[in-house]
Amino acid sequence: STIKNIVSSLGLDEAWWTNITVAAMICLFLLIQSLVLLRKNKR
Repeated sequence: STIKNIVSSLGLDEAWWTNITVAAMICLFLLIQSLVLLRKNKR
């Protein structure tokens, strides 16, 4: 996947670190998505 390519290019190839990075990116994406939805609902 693209996320794994980004992680490996940053030199974070270790398995546990990859999992943490992917989880953090997913959480960040969900947070941004929920903020966007909240703004749409306010209009």
